[in-house]
Amino acid sequence: MTASIAHEVNQPLADIVTNASTCFRMLAANPPNIVGARETARRTIRHGNRATDVITRLRALFSKRSATIEAVDLNHAASEVLALLRSDLERARVVLRIELADNLPFVGGDRV
Repeated sequence: MTASIAHEVNQPLADIVTNASTCFRMLAANPPNIVGARETARRTIRHGNRATDVITRLRALFSKRSATIEAVDLNHAASEVLALLRSDLERARVVLRIELADNLPFVGGDRV
């Protein structure tokens, strides 16, 4: 479990570092790739938010609280998991074809 937790925290942080490096290269290019740098900055913000979410969820998981059951969108949950795996998949050169069903009902669950 410790390795899993470390991975959940390290992954978005590694993505942030990679994106920042990519952004610098794009801005240093001649001519600078402003559009690419802007999109990379957006991804960096998403990864930072994801890191915050992971830590918040881990705190909730290990706190003495009862489960908070709420409506969960399965497509959104699957997309979040895929976002967590994205850089691992890219490093392993895995191409993933995603087909999510439309209009799925929400299910009850604890987002942690």
